Amino acid sequence: MGGSRSRALTYSSSSLGPICAFTVVFSEPIIRIGLYNDHRGIGTRATAGILTLRLLAVWVIFSTFASLQNLLLLATGKPSIAARNAILGSIALIGLDLLLIPNDLRFLGLPLAGLGVTGAALATLASAIVLWLSVKWANHRHLGYREQSGSLRHFISAGIL
Repeated sequence: MGGSRSRALTYSSSSLGPICAFTVVFSEPIIRIGLYNDHRGIGTRATAGILTLRLLAVWVIFSTFASLQNLLLLATGKPSIAARNAILGSIALIGLDLLLIPNDLRFLGLPLAGLGVTGAALATLASAIVLWLSVKWANHRHLGYREQSGSLRHFISAGIL
């Protein structure tokens, strides 16, 4: 089981690495060509879109790794543990969305970050990291499976390519 799981992580990181690295590096031209269709400087509205695209490109990696780890729990007959991890990730996303997106909570009089779409991307990325770490811990605790540290190395080397 561990060998095929490690191969799945290796193949996923090798295929996602170049795509995500390309998106992170070339997010400004992607936004400019895709949304503005001109070669002049883009405005401040697009700057938030560039950062958001970069954050979501990194989110793809953590989301994929979390999904693969979660499938291992489901395949070994532990759907309740997988569901608890999904609930934890959802709670993290909702909480971070409430803190990072709006400018304030008027009914409580609390000023907040007010990051808008960038805050939504940050919350999405952070909740995917929480989900990945919780599923990784659950696999180790309940199945005795430890993800090999080589998967991060594979992703970085594929991204450099």
